[in-house]
Amino acid sequence: MASTGTATTWKDVTPLLVLLSQELPIGGMVQHPDFSLHRSMSAIELMDPKMDTGMCRDVLPTISERISTQTLPLQMTLQHAARIMDTLLCQEMAHRLGCSMPTSIVTCLYLHDEVLAAFQASVGAVFDQDLSTISDENLITACVYTHSVAVLKCMRIFYNIVKTGDVYEDEDFCDYERYPSPKQEGGRLRLTLGDDVEEEALSKMLDFVTTACEQRVQTNAEDKAKDQDKGQDKGQDKGGWQDLSCRLNLRTTWWNTMTALRPLCEKANDEDVVSMERIRTIVSTQLKAVEKQCALLPTLTAAVKESMEVIWTNNNPVLAQEMDAKLKSQEDIKLAKAKSEGNVNEAER
Repeated sequence: MASTGTATTWKDVTPLLVLLSQELPIGGMVQHPDFSLHRSMSAIELMDPKMDTGMCRDVLPTISERISTQTLPLQMTLQHAARIMDTLLCQEMAHRLGCSMPTSIVTCLYLHDEVLAAFQASVGAVFDQDLSTISDENLITACVYTHSVAVLKCMRIFYNIVKTGDVYEDEDFCDYERYPSPKQEGGRLRLTLGDDVEEEALSKMLDFVTTACEQRVQTNAEDKAKDQDKGQDKGQDKGGWQDLSCRLNLRTTWWNTMTALRPLCEKANDEDVVSMERIRTIVSTQLKAVEKQCALLPTLTAAVKESMEVIWTNNNPVLAQEMDAKLKSQEDIKLAKAKSEGNVNEAER
């Protein structure tokens, strides 16, 4: 076959392919030494604003700047706190179902080290105080901080289980322990994953904030009952504490489940010689603990689901309509700007 201007000789590689098909095992692949399935799956399309970060010309503030300007608030309302917990749950489940860390839990800034450090500096002393002396604002912050750390600790156990069991394809599970280059140069591709918080400390923190929320629920119920008896219903039912309580109870149960499963996936030392009877005892003990925790999940998840239907519903139709109009206007402006710069692929859009 000839090309324009210059003759080109083609070499028939069919015999080579036939030979390779006979020699390669099932699942085998011929590849260049520098080829990586994970890198090929993560490849970007240059000049595409949706994939090439270099095309994003807007300068985004850092996490520290957002904390200092309070655009990433550490003090929040009960509804805001509940929504953060729900978002973290969704991102955690997305990672368990196959999404990589950068596209799942890393997208929530409340799991990043800078935010957790700010939380710790803000409400770290709360856990040493009496429950009755803690302000509502500090307790809400402590709840979000504790829940965030618990999510990271659960993810650490999940990660160790998957790595120890070796039950994943390399391109299907982002190994965020590795360095970005074979020579281990630069920073590591990982979050702290709560490694700086001891498991016993986390369990105590969960018990603390859960008990505090349940006390608030009980106090609010008693106050409301008294007001109704006096005919002075003030309409100030802070039901949001119940929303936080059910989410913290669900997270506590899930944390207990993960810690019960973990010993089953830990590698034994080469010097350890464990009898089969001892192994059966360990497995049965751990599985009983898991079964006990799993029995609580249907009730807890039903409570969280019921709460979600309220938390994620805007009860003000006028405000909801205004917000929708505002978001649509912002999207139209952004699209018009992208079109004027020639950065819109209509087919993909």
